[in-house]
Amino acid sequence: MEDCWELLPYENGLVVAELGVSELTTIVAEDRGKRTLWPFEVELGNAGETKKFLYKGEPVDPARRFKIAFNTYDGQSGGQDLMRLSEILARPESKREEMQVSTRQALMDYLLDKGKI
Repeated sequence: MEDCWELLPYENGLVVAELGVSELTTIVAEDRGKRTLWPFEVELGNAGETKKFLYKGEPVDPARRFKIAFNTYDGQSGGQDLMRLSEILARPESKREEMQVSTRQALMDYLLDKGKI
């Protein structure tokens, strides 16, 4: 359990939002590859244009929306590194919903359930 406090040194929750392809590529471009948008394969050009956006290896209809979870720190701009993400999540069409989940407690529960990894 001590390791969980080292891995996640501060309290964090989860926020879920419904986002489309253009919003997701905007978030990926802002992030500059620091985080993973799993299970998508996203490739952007030098000017931030979308070169590839695949879901499970298949092209995605640009009108399709996905429910995506972010930690609450990033959802509130990640220390002002992710201002566009914060703006996108504030839009009514994102249907932003804060989940009653602590990421550290979820990790602890997972580890206790697995027993050995």
